[in-house]
Amino acid sequence: MIRQLSALPKRLFDSIWLGLLGIYVLAGTPLVPFHGDESTLIYMSSDYAYMFLQGDLDRVRYQETPPDPAEQYVRLINGVISKYLFGLGWHSAGYDVSDINSQWDWSQSWDDNVQFGHMPQEGILQAARLMASLLLVGSVVALFALGKFIGGRPLAYIASFYYAFHPAILLNGRRAVMESALLLFMLLTVLAALYLLQHRTWKRTVILGAVAGLAMASKHTAVFTLLPLFGLAYGWGIYRWLISKRHDGLQMLLAWTGAGILAIGVFYALNPTWWDAPLERAQMVLEMRQNLLRQQTEGAGGYANLGEKTSGFFHQIWMSELMYFEDSRWGDYPLIRQQIHTYEQSPWRGIVYGVTIIGVVGQSILALFGVWWLLSKSQRTLLVKSALLLWLATMLLSTWLLTPLEWQRYYLPAYVAISLLIAAGVVWGIEGVQTHYHKQSLETTNSA
Repeated sequence: MIRQLSALPKRLFDSIWLGLLGIYVLAGTPLVPFHGDESTLIYMSSDYAYMFLQGDLDRVRYQETPPDPAEQYVRLINGVISKYLFGLGWHSAGYDVSDINSQWDWSQSWDDNVQFGHMPQEGILQAARLMASLLLVGSVVALFALGKFIGGRPLAYIASFYYAFHPAILLNGRRAVMESALLLFMLLTVLAALYLLQHRTWKRTVILGAVAGLAMASKHTAVFTLLPLFGLAYGWGIYRWLISKRHDGLQMLLAWTGAGILAIGVFYALNPTWWDAPLERAQMVLEMRQNLLRQQTEGAGGYANLGEKTSGFFHQIWMSELMYFEDSRWGDYPLIRQQIHTYEQSPWRGIVYGVTIIGVVGQSILALFGVWWLLSKSQRTLLVKSALLLWLATMLLSTWLLTPLEWQRYYLPAYVAISLLIAAGVVWGIEGVQTHYHKQSLETTNSA
């Protein structure tokens, strides 16, 4: 009872801290400059009405000759969690599916898109953004929990602060797109995986399977989170079972297989367009995604070589300016310029950390020492620490090597990794200072 009472102030302070960060995220949501992809995701949210209001599953199933090819295309190539929640948002706000805008057409001008009904109504846009921002708030809480699990409250507070005030995370997470859902369920997957590696129970297996499935259903690039975690668990299980002849290896394989099956089941349950031929759909989506990336790189100018990828990676990791749009024409639109000015002048845009050379070098050094701290000082098992570091490395390497062009929103997973590494580096520095003064105090006491 006494221990519970002593822990209450810390938990209360945790809640207050996370509440304040959540308020900050939500406060800036209405001011975010508009992006055409928000129109597309809101257009996709019609599936919410087809499935949950009208019960018309045939409308969202795959068809060889669909009545609306564009609708089926975006349904296949994108995640589904955000569009369902955006639909819930505008439905709760009193709107109907007939109020939903058409898909944004990037080949047309701003005026043409507005004229032909591609711009969402303000109320629908803000309802969808509210749902996206709530997901972003959830990701702040998930990162806090992950930091606390890895290195205690100091790491949790520093990491959540860096993350919640990161301008690129705030901009893209507040918008009515897929990024906030990806961030939330990616972090929950990592947290659930580390808990399952720490101690296997059927409840933790079910939780991992559920959140991993939701992560894949949020955005397909979540696979880069699942691969290192499941790969390490399987590798360790096989080693323990077949080489070390330990029964816990087989138990691990069974637990993670169960989680994997559940994850696939959750993903398919949420994607009716995959139901009839899942393997064929997977191949189709992969080809469609590759074609889309090819079109983007050809149209916007992608990286030509590894050197350009490296330069773009470091420029974005230690970015000094926000990328409000990728289409250069948007800089000419008066409404967008005004929205950007208003957002830039507000206190809700976040904190730019890497403006100066000193800031960039300092953060880089802290991130490197963060790796050392996680390896040497974290109290978790070697397996848990290995899984965490493998995931962090995958986020950085996959973003660096696989991102085809310098679009800031594609670098969000790397920002998550940097948030944890810099926080661990700061904790390393604080502990170093404390150790130094403790030694000085002992020497003073002994000399006296």
